[in-house]
Amino acid sequence: MSPRKLKRAATDPYSLKEGDVDPETNATIRHIVAAYATCIVYVDSEGYIQYWCTPDHDWPDEEAFADIESGITEFQGAVRNQLGTGASGQFAIQIGQVIEAALESGNFEGARRALQNLHLTLKRRVDERMRLHVLKTSLISASVILLVGVGGWLNRGALEDALGVGFMDGFFCAIAGALGASFSIVQRTNTLTVAPESGSASYIVECLGRIFLGAFAGTVIYLACISNIALGFLSKLSSTEPDIRIATLLLVAAASGVSERMLGSLVGAIEKKTGASGK
Repeated sequence: MSPRKLKRAATDPYSLKEGDVDPETNATIRHIVAAYATCIVYVDSEGYIQYWCTPDHDWPDEEAFADIESGITEFQGAVRNQLGTGASGQFAIQIGQVIEAALESGNFEGARRALQNLHLTLKRRVDERMRLHVLKTSLISASVILLVGVGGWLNRGALEDALGVGFMDGFFCAIAGALGASFSIVQRTNTLTVAPESGSASYIVECLGRIFLGAFAGTVIYLACISNIALGFLSKLSSTEPDIRIATLLLVAAASGVSERMLGSLVGAIEKKTGASGK
């Protein structure tokens, strides 16, 4: 909406129709929200709300109406900050209905409630956009990580000869931790806290940061294992049951990426079941 003072006009509101150029505002009418014998509210071709009344209109309380105008301006500022400068037009018709409620019937309480509902709608739309960005980023990242992990596993023998078994075990633990973090992000999209006005880049950085921490956690699990700080019994399986050893390592590394609480419970359960103390 382009804030304006109330106008007194001689044009008959009923004479205007969509596609006309309004002689009172020089704006092209795109959508008429409401037209009465004494006033008209419409969306112009640029997505702004326009409105005016004839001289014999029963004018509402101008102070209360100014308060509604101020609330609409504040709402449109929030839309621009959170959805972008071109998004205000998405709410133009609803904003016009708020103006119509106050201008025609003087229903200021109804107009305020409608504004509150608009803020709730905006929040839902911003939250949905955030969830979409988060899901896209986490799924794309997980796909890339999985491809790298599968490629490494298929060429495991050659890579172990070139880089060493220990390095590759640590690499696979980092991959498992990153995949666990990606799964955690998908689960927790409703709890991520990024300021909406920060933009989509912040959501991407948030996701990638959590995935990096998941990879780091998986690497720490591997280092803790080979240092006998936790899951020390796995070192005894290096030569006798290497498949069980790497499978257990990957399971715990993935859990470390999903949740630090899940990690603690899982490590405790494994060590209790095997009767090992980690020494």
